[in-house]
Amino acid sequence: MNVHLPEPSDIAAIPGTDRFYCVSDNGHVMEIGADGRVIREARNIAYDLEGILLQGDTLFVVDERSRNIIWLTTADLKPVRRLTIPYHGGRNRGYEAIVWNPVKQRYLLITERDPVRIIELDAQMRVVNEVPFDAGVRDISSAVWHDGQLWLLSDMDMQVLRCDPMSYAITARWSVPVINPEGMAISNGKLHVLSDDRQRLYTYELPGHAH
Repeated sequence: MNVHLPEPSDIAAIPGTDRFYCVSDNGHVMEIGADGRVIREARNIAYDLEGILLQGDTLFVVDERSRNIIWLTTADLKPVRRLTIPYHGGRNRGYEAIVWNPVKQRYLLITERDPVRIIELDAQMRVVNEVPFDAGVRDISSAVWHDGQLWLLSDMDMQVLRCDPMSYAITARWSVPVINPEGMAISNGKLHVLSDDRQRLYTYELPGHAH
């Protein structure tokens, strides 16, 4: 389906619905319907939003350029807190994804590339560890937790990666025939992959085994 949002960069499925929250490279946060149309929006939240995580009635969005994590309430999409997590990489080599790992009870911030690194934060958003990711993966553009596993999306490699929740080692991988896959969500047994350039959301059956 077409997504009526310029430069969409990541999505989060809303449980029990066919809707999603979506962030864009131009700093907007929006709720979109099953047809891709915008239901409501909050503009100019940040400079370059790349990652989104939904936890209960709170949205966490990540601004790659400023290294900020921003809390928003789902009730009105208004920011209620901002926190800077410093990272030494280039301005466009910052955080691309955020996800909660319930096995380790840690938030994960994942850098885009050169190199891909997983920054672990505790429940109070304090950095507790930094882990290098598989050197054979050129970049990461999105992260989702599903069925006890960490699922990552690579834009440059056009692949979905399933990873061990403790070591982050890749346990399976699948190719996705999507140009510029920037965002990913899993809901109702479906894999949703968001294309930035095409402004389209593609839906597939959730992979069950590696090719």
